[in-house]
Amino acid sequence: MIKKISLLLSVLLLVAVVSWPGNQPVQAQGKSNTNSNNNVNGDYNYQEDERLPRGLRTAPGIEKRVENGKGLPFGWWLKLFGGGNNDDNDDDNSTTTPAILTISGITETVGTSTVTIGWHTNLNATSEISYGTSSTLVATSSVVASSSALVSNHAIALSGLAPDTTYYYRLTSTADSKTATSSINQFTTDVLPIPDTNPPNIIFTIVTGVDEDSARLVWVTNEAADSKLWVSTSSPVNISGAPNASSTNLTYYHDLTATGLASTTTYYYFLSSADAALNFATTSGSFITD
Repeated sequence: MIKKISLLLSVLLLVAVVSWPGNQPVQAQGKSNTNSNNNVNGDYNYQEDERLPRGLRTAPGIEKRVENGKGLPFGWWLKLFGGGNNDDNDDDNSTTTPAILTISGITETVGTSTVTIGWHTNLNATSEISYGTSSTLVATSSVVASSSALVSNHAIALSGLAPDTTYYYRLTSTADSKTATSSINQFTTDVLPIPDTNPPNIIFTIVTGVDEDSARLVWVTNEAADSKLWVSTSSPVNISGAPNASSTNLTYYHDLTATGLASTTTYYYFLSSADAALNFATTSGSFITD
């Protein structure tokens, strides 16, 4: 008896599953999914695509989903076609050329008679600078420097400028039919450094380490300078020839040794120190070798 009841229940359950509305095949509506997030073309019929599980093709609500433009679930779309969500998004992902050309990031590196002006454009473009000492940059008082190379990072060097002078300039870059022009900017060249005309001062001198054939001379200056030493048995010392000892190092402390001297002899010395501007100081004296 129990076996008969179990068999009857199984038959009833099978009939219920087969007759359930969601398990009946959904008839194609013939509409193209033009606004779908997974539209390949208007002829695509998901019900005939055997790559889709039958359960998905006959799932409750799938027909309405397609009719409403939602298309297949995104995971299945990506698995089948490997593309983006939407044909309409293709334009969003494409690279478009900017509608206008722009100039930005202007820089100036200024010297006493030179300047290098740099700038950036959002497209590869030519480079041109109009400059002069007039703030209006009229043609009669301005000069043009340019380059036809198409670049996005621009740099033009100007030379022959007057020191401590204000210059005005305007930048222009062209790419195809697009032109960008900056406002008028300005820079002032550096002032020429004041020339050094002051010689060093020799503030200390000593003769030390004298023996029968040499003598060491030490002196100090108030600014960095070179070192030269001449010695002679007669005075004044002739400095037209090469010094007996020298150093080109610019230093405050000077230490030179004269060698090859005769013993028990009076020698006269002449010291000279010149700074970087070739202003020099001198001093002289004498010593006797052992």
